[in-house]
Amino acid sequence: MAAYTQLLYILLKIICFSPGLYAFNLFTKLPIVKNGPVDSYFGFSVEQHQMNNSGDVTRLDENLILVGAPRADSVFADFSSIQRPGAIYRCPLSTQTGDCQQLNIDQTPTSEEDKDDQWLGVTLSSQGPGGAVATCAHRLKKSQFKWGFGMCVILTKELNFQKRMEPCENKPVENGHLEYGYCQAGSSLDLAPNGDLLLGLPGIGNWRGSLLKSTVLRGLNIDKKTYSSLALEPKPTDTAVPPVGINSYLGLSTTYGKLINGQDTFVAGAPRSQNSGQVVLFRKPVSGSILEWEPEYILTGEGFGSMYGYAVAVIDLNNDKLDDLVVGAPYYVDKDQRQEKRAGGAIYVYLNGPGGITDRTVPKTILGRKMTEADCAKLTCEHAQFGLSLANMGDIDNDGYDDLAVGAPFEGDGAVYIYHGSQSGIQEEYSQRIEASDLALPSGMTAPTSFGYSLSGGRDLDNNKYNDLLIGAFQSNTAILLRAQPILRILVNWQDQPFKIDPESYECSDGTKLSCAIYRFCFKYVEPTNSFRDSIRMQYTFTVDSDSQIPRLKFANLPQDNMKDSEVTRTVDLAEAGKDVCLSEIAYVKNGTKEILRPIPFMLKWSLQEKTVPQPTIGGALPRMNDYPIIDSDKSKEEFTATFVKKCGSDDQCHSDLRVFAKFRKLQTDKDGTVVLKLGEDKEVLLDIDFSNMRESAYLATLTITHPPSFSYVGVEGKTRVCTRPIQDEPRRVCDMGNPYAQGASELLTLKFSTNKVTPQDSLIIDIQANTTSFDVDEGNNKFSLSLRPIIETDMLLRGGSAPEQLFYSGKVVGESEIKYEEQIGKEVNHTYEIINNGSGTVERVNIIVKWPYEVANNYEQGKHLLYLVHTPIVEGTVGKCNMKPGQVNPLGIKSNRTTGTTAKQDGDVINYSKRRRKREMVVPARTQKDESGREVKVVTMDCQAGTAKCITFNCSIGKMTTGDSAFVRVTARLWNSTFVEDYASVDYVEIFSYARLEIPAELNIIQLKTENDDTKVKTKAEPRLGLAPKSDVAWWIIVVAVAAGILLLVILILVLWKLGFFKRRRPEYEDMNATHAVRVEKKTKYDKVASDDF
Repeated sequence: MAAYTQLLYILLKIICFSPGLYAFNLFTKLPIVKNGPVDSYFGFSVEQHQMNNSGDVTRLDENLILVGAPRADSVFADFSSIQRPGAIYRCPLSTQTGDCQQLNIDQTPTSEEDKDDQWLGVTLSSQGPGGAVATCAHRLKKSQFKWGFGMCVILTKELNFQKRMEPCENKPVENGHLEYGYCQAGSSLDLAPNGDLLLGLPGIGNWRGSLLKSTVLRGLNIDKKTYSSLALEPKPTDTAVPPVGINSYLGLSTTYGKLINGQDTFVAGAPRSQNSGQVVLFRKPVSGSILEWEPEYILTGEGFGSMYGYAVAVIDLNNDKLDDLVVGAPYYVDKDQRQEKRAGGAIYVYLNGPGGITDRTVPKTILGRKMTEADCAKLTCEHAQFGLSLANMGDIDNDGYDDLAVGAPFEGDGAVYIYHGSQSGIQEEYSQRIEASDLALPSGMTAPTSFGYSLSGGRDLDNNKYNDLLIGAFQSNTAILLRAQPILRILVNWQDQPFKIDPESYECSDGTKLSCAIYRFCFKYVEPTNSFRDSIRMQYTFTVDSDSQIPRLKFANLPQDNMKDSEVTRTVDLAEAGKDVCLSEIAYVKNGTKEILRPIPFMLKWSLQEKTVPQPTIGGALPRMNDYPIIDSDKSKEEFTATFVKKCGSDDQCHSDLRVFAKFRKLQTDKDGTVVLKLGEDKEVLLDIDFSNMRESAYLATLTITHPPSFSYVGVEGKTRVCTRPIQDEPRRVCDMGNPYAQGASELLTLKFSTNKVTPQDSLIIDIQANTTSFDVDEGNNKFSLSLRPIIETDMLLRGGSAPEQLFYSGKVVGESEIKYEEQIGKEVNHTYEIINNGSGTVERVNIIVKWPYEVANNYEQGKHLLYLVHTPIVEGTVGKCNMKPGQVNPLGIKSNRTTGTTAKQDGDVINYSKRRRKREMVVPARTQKDESGREVKVVTMDCQAGTAKCITFNCSIGKMTTGDSAFVRVTARLWNSTFVEDYASVDYVEIFSYARLEIPAELNIIQLKTENDDTKVKTKAEPRLGLAPKSDVAWWIIVVAVAAGILLLVILILVLWKLGFFKRRRPEYEDMNATHAVRVEKKTKYDKVASDDF
């Protein structure tokens, strides 16, 4: 177990590393600001210079800021007549902003020289601590043609004039720019620590450009020879050729390193070569003075006009003792700029290797930062020129890897990005971004513009053993020195770090009757350079179980202002570097803690208490950076986890096997074996659940029952367990089964549910799930589902009656067109159908299908009216409605009464009901039967089922009916008197029948126990009124006499008309004319014969 604990300690003790957190140790709140003359371009070039290389921290006066101002006027009398020759300024480290002094380093011009706007100070380079300084004026003009030769000045470490160099002096200029006429020597400059001086001459050979290598050292063994690359157009006999074409501007940037197999390598940028730009790596030749190059040592950029090679820097990013190369392309524009806004520009990082850097080396490309479209518009991000300036800062944070500064001078007012080196090379995410607006400036000063145009790093000017960064902003004639803060590393040493907590041990070592864990740890700080040993005040925060909504542990002895009991924050003073300060914290297990399987996360993080930084003032003492240390944020917290002691196997893992089985108690099944719930009868459902665990202890064992929403939870029978509802109104219950639920344990739970809200349409499914935070070896038997089919067993009774049961008809026959009002039709009759729920359950909906006799049966579309519906049938006693088709109610539009003249309400649209004389196709014959007294009577039956009447069918929907409820469908009609008077005056009475049928929709899951009372028919008896003249049979002889009399009368009438000449007719004249003059014109056709034959 001890070995296991040790292994767990090693695995769980994590020193957190978050890529988004870095040591931001360039301090922007106390910058050293230097201002130069207006419009002097003060800050166009900057350089850190240390005259003393002894490392004496008391000699800050020998650490200087050098600033080039290429358009400054000279303050010296010999140059009073020269316009803006340019100057170099030396500035002390102070809080003064205007205490820079101009160096007297230039020589009085000769008669051949023109120093107006020569731009002295355009470039500036220091050899290093105790080394020389070089600066150039690339626009120095000579001769009558005013050629731009350029020149450079070498200074001693004390910044005194040492010598002047004119690389293009005495060079051919007859062809002007095609030769050395516009040499522009010193457009770039690098003075290497070994004394090598590299100068860029980009104007030679039609601006092809050239690189010159010389030295500033003296001595017998020093190679004082000058080397240069070919620039002029080669002759046909030449074997050596220039590395780039014309207009390439080779030499616009330059630097020195060991990039080719450990050999001295001279780097020159040609930002206009091949449209995108190139960088050429030169070596010193074995013989001769022409720098050697090979095609594989030419690096090519990407993107038209990106100016790849405008800036170059050598740096060891991964501390492999091999120089790496960084190339800037400030005009590069990302091809996806439309979709993703970025600062314009890019840098390319080439890591060195065994074979050196060649054109086969794949660089890591870092583009300008992403930003929103609004920020891009505000900062004119496409023109940021990220990569215009580069500086090797050395190891600014003392982590063993060199760091890189990159300028983007036109990203808004300008910005500088700091990138850290690492074992794998440059970290792609910048660690610090410094905007001009970030600077805390003395009162009255505004943020500089073009901030980051020039950079200089790699020197510790304030002697705190952390390198500083010098930044130029020539448009504001400003230079700013940002000093680095000391970086402290706070270490924690755990004296006692329990990884096991026993939740059942209630004897804490502090005497408290609670389960607890005591953590003892010590803090100390170290500073890698040993330059900082002051006392510091730090703050730590110890957090436990932050992943839990309700933390399971709490700390003891909390400060009064502490907000949470699971987190404690305290302040600690560390008196000096390397000295431990030890502390302890007690964490109690909270009462009622159940979740003990999940590990408990702990986090201890720390920080320094920040000191108030004063507003920078001009003329005060220079603040010390040691007063404002920071801690290494990469190592500012530790995380580990602890676990609870559990009743499980030796592997500390609990392998349980929960099982559930369930069934309903006392419920019946249907013929298909489905359990049914009889609504109205089964008032309660009892659910029996068998719960068991067949393996190791199951922690936080629960039983989840998801029931239908219409079930109302009552409780657990016997109250053996408590089942709660985790979410209000959710149909789910969770039963706590124990923590832990022991191995081999089992029990039976019976849950009760009320069914008073269940309807027959409900889907009744119960899902049961056993859960545990232990590892369940077989989750297949953790679940169980049951289903029920809700039904209603009922006896819905349908019966009907007529009111009145008997009525009379009499009077004369009246045609349809003469009937205007209801009372003209005949007597009113009502058929009422009563629906009664005699069952034990509630029926949500019932349909009553009515067949109504409206016409006498015949063989035509329309017959004679019988019971004429004058009103839409109504439902009484409950909610309901009769649904009528158009034309079924009052199709003739007869008005309801004479007083109001209103038409009886019609259901649906009025149809065009034909008011025509109805064919007397059929009169229903009477049948003779005996009545109750034994007398023979003549009876006519109007019945659609017997085929003697036509019936319309309509549906009445009846709403919810509980046990014992009744409802009525009332149909109001009028007996069509004329039909009965005309055809059935001689019968004793007429029987008219309507029918109704009860239907329960199948989807209601209702079982009708008795179906014999689902139908009914209602009879109305109509009798002729007494006194009505019956039709009698006529004697035969009367008929004979009547016929003979009629014939005799007809003969007499004919004789009279004959005597009067009625039958003499005269032929009309036009017939005579036609007979006399008619001529038949025959048409001669091939069918003439046929035609004549036809006639």
